[in-house]
Amino acid sequence: MPKQMETLYPNYWKNDTDEGGKNLYEDKFLRKSYIGGSTDLYKPILKSGFYYDVNSLYPTVMCLDMPLKQGSYSTFNRNKNDNDFLNFFGFLEIKVQTPKKITNPILSKNLGIDGNVCPVGDWTSTYFSEEVKLAKTLGYKIIVIRKFGFIRGKIFKDFISLFYNIRKLYSKTNPLNKIAKLLLNSLYGRFGMQFVISQKTILPLRNLKSFKTTKIIKSYTSLDLNNCIVDNYSKSFFNNISSNIAVQIAASITSYARVFMFRYKNLPNNL
Repeated sequence: MPKQMETLYPNYWKNDTDEGGKNLYEDKFLRKSYIGGSTDLYKPILKSGFYYDVNSLYPTVMCLDMPLKQGSYSTFNRNKNDNDFLNFFGFLEIKVQTPKKITNPILSKNLGIDGNVCPVGDWTSTYFSEEVKLAKTLGYKIIVIRKFGFIRGKIFKDFISLFYNIRKLYSKTNPLNKIAKLLLNSLYGRFGMQFVISQKTILPLRNLKSFKTTKIIKSYTSLDLNNCIVDNYSKSFFNNISSNIAVQIAASITSYARVFMFRYKNLPNNL
């Protein structure tokens, strides 16, 4: 948490929930697992075999169980079996150790500007439980630090069926097909929108003090002796937090998609 904001608004940042029914700490924890798809670059060479293409990948996995309602934190009892998370549904902060011999690792790690990789070795991060369960079957060593659990249920199945059937009624050149496709593929991203949106402002250092009267300053960096760049929020920020964001849904969908594709990356005799 930015130190300036914690100092200016100590009670707000320590409340369990804000006015929109969201929790900024929870969003930060869950957002670590929202790292997008697993993209690989191959030089295709096929003398005798089959091509596979997943039709509407994200809409397909959206028909699976999603995390519902308000989740809750808890820690695991270290005295229990290490596999006690196998009946858990939600998000896990874990310490990971990959198997010594693994051809196609499953768990991704975000490297910021360098994008996502599926590394080998040891690290700590947060993942959707269903992806961690697959990693466990592949020989990953998992130590759970924290968990954030949800009840599970299907919330998109009727929506997906409706618009997928509309797609099938029209050719790919028909605008209705394109509209239905857009609604199918873009819905999940709405839930993963940024919870807090800041803006950057360049201003003279002499104006910084007056700037603080209208803005909430997250951080600032000097550009030269006279100017600085300020990362800031409007003071109306607290009244405008959207309650229509649920990053756990977007994160679970992208995780399900990685799991779905993993089976095709590891077909027997697929060399």
